[in-house]
Amino acid sequence: MNEINAKNHLEEIDFLIGRKGSTGRLWWRKEIAPPVGWANSLVDDQLTLAEFQEEVSKHELFYLMAHGVVGDPEAVSDWGFVGVGLYDPATKKTDHVLTPAEVSTANAANPHYYELVFLNSCAGADQSYGIPRLYWEAFEARNYVSWDKPTLLVDAVAGAKTFFQQLDGGEMVKNAVNGINGSLMNPVNLLPIAFGQTYLTALKTDDESIIDQTPNQ
Repeated sequence: MNEINAKNHLEEIDFLIGRKGSTGRLWWRKEIAPPVGWANSLVDDQLTLAEFQEEVSKHELFYLMAHGVVGDPEAVSDWGFVGVGLYDPATKKTDHVLTPAEVSTANAANPHYYELVFLNSCAGADQSYGIPRLYWEAFEARNYVSWDKPTLLVDAVAGAKTFFQQLDGGEMVKNAVNGINGSLMNPVNLLPIAFGQTYLTALKTDDESIIDQTPNQ
């Protein structure tokens, strides 16, 4: 996430999912209570394994924008997604690949299901190595969302914002995903983003799970 202003992006997503209210200008925010039933959020622009392990059992929604590590970057299909990268303080890079076993072990401290896991990473929905399924099983996720292939950074940023906007007022995750593919706008020139064959994908969804992420005011 270091190649973009990660902190600003995460704070914007934090606002969109209803964890903060706003007064005056967008950049002036105050801490307020989260929506009923949701734990207080934690914003971290350099998430380490230790921090992840400390927090994962306390929440029901996990959003991560990070590098998706693949076995074959030159592939046209079957990318071989092996996981997402977390920040390693020793190397000062996002090169620790989070394993499903690490998720499962951390979540065992307080076993519960996640309403939503959104891995905003390249090929996080690529099932050629079976990692997405292992991830959502480890999180006990009712809904799992990621990109089906490597994607451009501008797509990833715009996709995340639009996705959470689609949940305002309450919506099924698969409907929020279907509502944005092919219709996102580049935030710089306001022209449609050319996705090619890359799509945000709801690999696992629960039709009984209606997520309302309307921002508090």
